[in-house]
Amino acid sequence: MTEILFADIKGVFPRAKEFDQIKKFRGFAIGEFKKSGILAGTGFIFKVSSSIYPVVGLVLTAAHIFIEIFDYKPEPLEFIIGQESYQATPLKTSLDWSNLSAYFIDPITNCPISVPEDWVVCELRQILGQNYSAKLVSLSIADYSQPLNPALKTRLIGFPKMIQIDNLQYMSPEAKDTQLYEVKQCFLECNKLIVSKGELLNTLDMICTTCTSASGMSGSPLLIKEHSQYKVIGLLHGGPTSIIHYLVSKLLSNKSSLSHSDLDALINYIELKRNLTINKKSLKHLTDYFDINVLTLQRLSFYTEIPRVFVPYLHELYCRALFIEFATGNQLKYNLCVPLKKFYLDLLDYKNQYP
Repeated sequence: MTEILFADIKGVFPRAKEFDQIKKFRGFAIGEFKKSGILAGTGFIFKVSSSIYPVVGLVLTAAHIFIEIFDYKPEPLEFIIGQESYQATPLKTSLDWSNLSAYFIDPITNCPISVPEDWVVCELRQILGQNYSAKLVSLSIADYSQPLNPALKTRLIGFPKMIQIDNLQYMSPEAKDTQLYEVKQCFLECNKLIVSKGELLNTLDMICTTCTSASGMSGSPLLIKEHSQYKVIGLLHGGPTSIIHYLVSKLLSNKSSLSHSDLDALINYIELKRNLTINKKSLKHLTDYFDINVLTLQRLSFYTEIPRVFVPYLHELYCRALFIEFATGNQLKYNLCVPLKKFYLDLLDYKNQYP
């Protein structure tokens, strides 16, 4: 997914701060997922367990960190917490791409997010032969029956992935190439656990927050502070969702049976965006990009399934979706979190299974 950094009303990119878990939590609750040594996402412990060795706890994160070009692969990943390495095994075995009710709605764009039920619980397992000394603690989950009001102060805590010039536009659609260093500084060079502060904009279906984020922070907990205690209200999905995100995800999640109605809808939307750029000299490069898009998508119309050669192209279009929205006047400045109240009872069931 595409987590985003955006400027405030003064055009300034807000800076995150380093977060000290020992000081704030009195132990380690938030860690990072790694795929082949590369940061894949963030997760947090919501249950510490010692009765089913080698399982030592349950971690909650975003399901999409286990997705590779819209194929859900629930395979164990390395989870590093307190500078110690564990194995995290997802307990959700599949995602139901065909169930339309499983797609939560972005309350501002009114568009379904691109991943159904974007959350997953993982068993946290010690690795045989490793020595462990870090104190693991769990984060408290907020009372799901309590209302969440707009303007409520929030904190997003996670591990940002290193930002490169070739992915700057995806992560910060309004940033210029010359601002790469400035953007990196917003996330403290992308090598620390950071906290981003903001407030709630909307809490219908999905939570919209002004907390900024970066790639790698998917699965980060969104917290509020009640009586000096941190409580989790949501799980970071990513940036705003657009029609491009939803339609591309629908096409790629069922590559073997091409939906021509979804393809036609995507072509029509791209042509709509193209018409917004053709009279602006500054957007000529985008007009040319749209022309290529339309021609490429029209070629797909001759197939009954998506050829492998087209998959990277569609994935690239997915990644550029927010930049396309920004460039054509639809500046969406917020990040989306899945409210924990949507699966609060599921979390209780998992907790009861691991005393």
